[in-house]
Amino acid sequence: MLEGLRSRVRAIGSRLRRIERRERRELRAWLENTRNLIRLSALLFVPALLGFVTALSNAVPALPFLLFPPLASGAYTLFSEPESEYASPRRFVGGLTLGAVCGWIALEVVGRYGYGSSPGTFEAHAGAAAFAIFLTGSFTWLLDLEEAQSFSTALLVLLTEPLGTNADGAVIGVFPGRTGAAIAYVFSVFVATSLVAAAFVGWRRWFFQRRAHLLYASTTADDAVLVPIRGNHPDATAMLGARLAAAHDAGKVVLLEVVDRESVDDVSDSQSSNGPDDTGSEEEADDREKQSAGGHRTHSSARSNPDADQGGATPDGGDGRARVETRVGTETAELLEEYAREIEAETNVPCQVAVVAGNEDDPTTVLAAARKTECDLIVAPYESREGHDREGPSGFVRDLLHGGLDVLVHRSRKGRDDWQRALVPVRRESDISHAMVDFATRLVGDGTVSVCHCLTRDRNRRRAERMLTRLLEPFDGNADSVDCDFESRVVDDTPEAFVADRATQYDIVLVGASTDRSTVSRIVSAPTAERITELDSDLAIVATARE
Repeated sequence: MLEGLRSRVRAIGSRLRRIERRERRELRAWLENTRNLIRLSALLFVPALLGFVTALSNAVPALPFLLFPPLASGAYTLFSEPESEYASPRRFVGGLTLGAVCGWIALEVVGRYGYGSSPGTFEAHAGAAAFAIFLTGSFTWLLDLEEAQSFSTALLVLLTEPLGTNADGAVIGVFPGRTGAAIAYVFSVFVATSLVAAAFVGWRRWFFQRRAHLLYASTTADDAVLVPIRGNHPDATAMLGARLAAAHDAGKVVLLEVVDRESVDDVSDSQSSNGPDDTGSEEEADDREKQSAGGHRTHSSARSNPDADQGGATPDGGDGRARVETRVGTETAELLEEYAREIEAETNVPCQVAVVAGNEDDPTTVLAAARKTECDLIVAPYESREGHDREGPSGFVRDLLHGGLDVLVHRSRKGRDDWQRALVPVRRESDISHAMVDFATRLVGDGTVSVCHCLTRDRNRRRAERMLTRLLEPFDGNADSVDCDFESRVVDDTPEAFVADRATQYDIVLVGASTDRSTVSRIVSAPTAERITELDSDLAIVATARE
């Protein structure tokens, strides 16, 4: 009974941890949308900054409350449009302060020559207001400090309450009288805007502009790559996985071969029927073992992972079968090491090999091997139903894309192992679009990445251009880790038609797997990856981890 209770508790705990991981992953994916990140930052930072300035104003009587309306709206403008022309700390501080100075000048001029009597509290002379706006517009234009909130400070300085003496006869403020109040207001505007601008600069420099490294999952992970050796061009796929891993210092590649248990049974039966000392039988067995290992011409080199070579094979047919499984695993690992050494020499990425026994068409075997070898990205060759691309991906590929890990499925055309130009069609800014752009930058090195958006139902070109700008800005502005050139374009065409027309200009096209779409949605409109069939370039289908 206690054991059953413990099992239930462990099951509940495991389920809660899965839910927590899923929620954390969904939150991170939500934050990868730049608009969501900006809105959340504005909601968090602007109230905190205004609260701090309010507390400072309460502690220093010389700081008037009238500075808050333009300060709040200006701060929100900074954080809500951090990359716009008007999100400039110089313009923010200079514009608001200059507006207050112009209001002070207007107050002095009109007060000396225009007032018949001093205006009361919260009363302003119409001529002073007009003159303040004129001065503000003129000086901000001439000094290139145009800021909408500067007109607010120019008007509010006209409403400042005169500084004088309190009930005890003590002077309030440094400069008593209305002039002193105006000077105090100008000073308070400069101090408050400087504090807000300093906070904004820190946020933009150390967080917003580095959001690709801090938030985007693909830029901080996907450096341990598992490559199942199968398909027509396993060497090209293995090299693609190695180039993805080479972009990170901690990158590594694990080459995986799944030895089908039926192949082990065939070798075991052959040796049992012909005897262990039959040389011809052993040679035939060797040939079958090499076929079970894939029989591919290996294209790289690596160190064998001793823990993984034996993984998955369990002796269920006696000592003879156990020896066969061990022999098949060892010889398969030797074949994989030929791939590994060449990859390591070409890309300088550490390589390991892993051999497991199981059903080679079962994606759970590959997923389990990835988790066991601590790989966070699977790069697998593309396979189609019935051997024709028009039939769509095979069940193995479909299940792998929905397996809960980051996956890139590579469809190689001519065994290409070098990519200089990449095309990335995107529908919207999301975690999958960030992953595709990141993978493209890793593959092309100092080449060119073209990102496009196809206008279909939403024909707002300006909105699409802004979306592409937000998508590329974290990568294009990161000269330390990204060497490639970027192109962006908005086209009036369907994704599959545009890709088919332009594929010859690129070495590889990266598209999303659309794993977030419902079954009904996929039936009504097939994913782009399945509609793209005949291409003269390589195709990469990308899926991010979703549980």
